[in-house]
Amino acid sequence: MYSIFVTDVCNLDCKYCYVKNKNTSEMNLATAHKTIDFIIQEHLKQKNFAEEPLLINITGGEALTDFAKLENILDYYYRKAGNKGIKKAIVELSTNAVLLSEEKIEYFKNVDCVFFVGFDGIEKSFNKNRVLTSGEGAYSYAYRNIRKCIDMGLGNRIILNLVVTPNNVKYLMENFIFLHSLKTKSVSVTFAYNKPWNYFSLMTLKKKFSELRKVYIKYLEEDENFSIPLFDGMINRCLNPSESFRNICDAGKSARSIATDGTFMPCGGYNFNGDLARSLTIGNVFDGIDSKKLEDFRISLSQISVSECEDCCFNNKCVNYCFTINIDDSSDNIHDVPFSVCEINKIRINESEKLIDYLYESKKDWFLKRFVENKSNSNIEVI
Repeated sequence: MYSIFVTDVCNLDCKYCYVKNKNTSEMNLATAHKTIDFIIQEHLKQKNFAEEPLLINITGGEALTDFAKLENILDYYYRKAGNKGIKKAIVELSTNAVLLSEEKIEYFKNVDCVFFVGFDGIEKSFNKNRVLTSGEGAYSYAYRNIRKCIDMGLGNRIILNLVVTPNNVKYLMENFIFLHSLKTKSVSVTFAYNKPWNYFSLMTLKKKFSELRKVYIKYLEEDENFSIPLFDGMINRCLNPSESFRNICDAGKSARSIATDGTFMPCGGYNFNGDLARSLTIGNVFDGIDSKKLEDFRISLSQISVSECEDCCFNNKCVNYCFTINIDDSSDNIHDVPFSVCEINKIRINESEKLIDYLYESKKDWFLKRFVENKSNSNIEVI
């Protein structure tokens, strides 16, 4: 998937945000249209391009800060895709929801769009990190607009993303239960690896993960389709430890992001605006992909190996391969694995293996069908 950074401008000042030098650049319409043209041309190279869904992610910054421009970009995307015979063109819009309004929601009702909303749970947890540029907590604004979306029939298009940090980890259970109660499309859980995790916050995480594992089991008894991607992704990893994530990772190949100036960067989920990150660029929408730079990047990615990881029993199940996390934390070497990645993933792997044991013993047929027979359809969220 391509992630298009249409702006670096944001109306929030989240304390864990990885974007450096915010509010400095925006993508102009000429670059945006050229970006869409490039993506569609790439899609047309597929043998079954008409039937294969085309999915792009629009992100920032906050894409809704200039809705007129966003509307222009989306209309251009849907029109061009339709003219080329692509039957299903989808947009995933990353947003904080603060700037959503009934007028904007009405527009989105008429297009194929999914919302990926950063929403950190209950108010006292949310406002610890997600604040307006004035410093005011943004909870009331975001929650009001999510409720509007749900009331206007778009609840099944909303993915709520909960970011876990050292200062809100104690609310993990409350946050997940609250978000699940909103009955949106799904709830995603990710980690702020770039924040200062210590012994006490990690012990809290371990306790909360154990509680979350029990909630998974409880909800599963009520609905066999229930899923927590955070667990399901790691279960898949634990069941297939020999499959190198370095080979699975599509960074630079099908997973790319496009900066506001049209530069290609080798990951679909990261805004590369640091010095090291910018050195990893692999082309631009005007000249195309630089095959030599892409080849060099893929070779470098395959060589990520840390000596202290080699003898670790969790090595083949860990996300120590993820260069975007490594840059986020160390900012100077894609091969340095942050302490937080190591410790958090030990906790995740341990709890996921306990869940595997329970599910295999108590729901064997269901477990085999979901994670073994249909593993390609399992929700893989590992990072």
